[in-house]
Amino acid sequence: MDHDPLPTPKAWHALPWDAAARALGSDPETGLSDQEAADRLRRYGPNDLPRPRPPGLLTLYLRQFINPLIYLLAAAAVVSVAIGEASDALFIFAVLQVNALIGTYQEYRAQKSALALDSLIRDRATVLRGGTVHTVDGRDLVPGDVIRLESGNHVPADLRLVQADALLVDESLLTGESQAVVKDAAATVAEQTMTGDRITMLHAATVVVSGRALGIVTETGTRTALGRIAEQLAGRDAAPPPLVVRLERFTRMLGVVVVVAIALLAVAMVLKGAPAVEIFLVAVALAVAALPEGLPVAITVALSVGCHRMAENNVIVRSLPAVEGLGACTLIA
Repeated sequence: MDHDPLPTPKAWHALPWDAAARALGSDPETGLSDQEAADRLRRYGPNDLPRPRPPGLLTLYLRQFINPLIYLLAAAAVVSVAIGEASDALFIFAVLQVNALIGTYQEYRAQKSALALDSLIRDRATVLRGGTVHTVDGRDLVPGDVIRLESGNHVPADLRLVQADALLVDESLLTGESQAVVKDAAATVAEQTMTGDRITMLHAATVVVSGRALGIVTETGTRTALGRIAEQLAGRDAAPPPLVVRLERFTRMLGVVVVVAIALLAVAMVLKGAPAVEIFLVAVALAVAALPEGLPVAITVALSVGCHRMAENNVIVRSLPAVEGLGACTLIA
């Protein structure tokens, strides 16, 4: 569903709070009326970031085959069929299926758990509408809403502060700053000030560490500081986990070793006068024998055990390689 654009972007942090309130058509004493809030929600859309559609069961299954080592094993199975070694091909096929089914089951279960958790955990906001205090879903906030916040609250949208009483905010998720930031509704801030230094503003996804605040919603959804970052990252491919990188390196190394070994064997057999058909069959047999058919299953089982142990400690892992990636971390801030 298409929505109207949000109000013209302004340097909200540089405006006095009363000027920001006028620009947003809101009154900090009463907030928006229920009807106006409903109209703005229809026009501007929910206060939410677009989320990619979760992959289906078939996609999860096919994704288990995206692995250079799997490609080598699949090629070995095809060659085995071509030379009449159906038993070898059947064994490799069974190994690939077991590996894919285990990985699919673990990722599908993790995905379902994450979706169920996401539906339970929704940010709620204390908002002033029509002079009455309401508690609403954070997705229903609109520009101009007047929000009350206190210690422990997550900031649900970008806000221009109206009041800030001993307010400290954790902005580490947005700016990387590990220390809580002091906020001041009456401060004077230049238009060119960077996001992390806008002490008259609160930004979505930050957390109130201490104090109380009253603010007016200036931006929602993808127009928030966090939303703009999310849009910039949306088109980028995620960096491969360390395990995937090492498997790709191992596969390339294994391929080179096998090719060199086959070449040396072929030269030796040619010097002995062996027929071409025999050389080919021996070379193929060497290539198939050199591939570690059980390695993908061993890796998947090991990662599945790690995923299960993390689940016992209330950690949901959506992708199996992420287990090894977390194990490779040396510092978690």
